[in-house]
Amino acid sequence: KTGICQRQHRLLKIAVHRAREFGTIPFDVPIREYNYSDWYRPEEKKEEKSS
Repeated sequence: KTGICQRQHRLLKIAVHRAREFGTIPFDVPIREYNYSDWYRPEEKKEEKSS
């Protein structure tokens, strides 16, 4: 859950992998988990779809 589309996520993973191989990122990039309920409520999304 990065907030980007699947295509961009794949390209980002490739770029990070290449940067690790090249040595510009000498450490693992942490994976972050977000609580998306802080930004939207599922009830609001359902109402928007039904309108």
